[in-house]
Amino acid sequence: MFRDTKIRVRLMIGYGIVLALLVVITAVGINRVNAIDFSLTQINDVNSVKQRYAINFRGSVHDRAIAIRDVILFRDQAGVDASIADIRKLEKFYADSAERMDQLFAGPQGATAEERQILASIKEIEARTLPLVEQVIQLRAEGKLEDANRVLIDQARPAFVTWLARINQFIDKEEAANQAITATTREIAANFQKLMLVLTVASLAIGAVFAFWTIRSIRPLQQLTENMLILADGDLSVEIPKATTNDEVGEI
Repeated sequence: MFRDTKIRVRLMIGYGIVLALLVVITAVGINRVNAIDFSLTQINDVNSVKQRYAINFRGSVHDRAIAIRDVILFRDQAGVDASIADIRKLEKFYADSAERMDQLFAGPQGATAEERQILASIKEIEARTLPLVEQVIQLRAEGKLEDANRVLIDQARPAFVTWLARINQFIDKEEAANQAITATTREIAANFQKLMLVLTVASLAIGAVFAFWTIRSIRPLQQLTENMLILADGDLSVEIPKATTNDEVGEI
């Protein structure tokens, strides 16, 4: 069957298989590139952005904890006013980042259930801490330093510690997610490289087999052509090779 296959059929089969493998390589390549692109987008445009806003939270909360302490430590009014001004500025910085975080959570990328739970806990401790900050400022304005210091140490300080801990939990969550995605992406890239090599070698091997199969079928043409030229010169004594196949060369 293989010996008698027409040359045109051999060429069609050979080119068809090689082209099919090229289509497979292209399809797999597009799929893997899209997967890698999705992973990089998730890391750079989603998780890292959430992490950056959370880092903004941490900086604001940390600096406010220092500023509210300074409200009590400063004895001159100018120092107290400067500390309160810093607190207001840090509050606005935090609010701006919180607004962007909420927009990101409400966007098409959304957020996981764990992220929503941690952010909710951050907002809960924020709601409990802010009134304590205002209470310390008010007591300081009334000159009740001992009361202000007691509220700061007994209530505000533990609240700030908890607030920072929950923010750090969110930051660590995003970092862990990025590391997991990075590991998966590297595995995809490594497997893709191996698959590309396998498919390329297979394409070359199949192409070589069909090339040999086709060349072998037309090899007798050289001798046959020489014999036909002798016949054309009128020498009818030339020996014509016996047909051993039923392909185009055999028909000639």
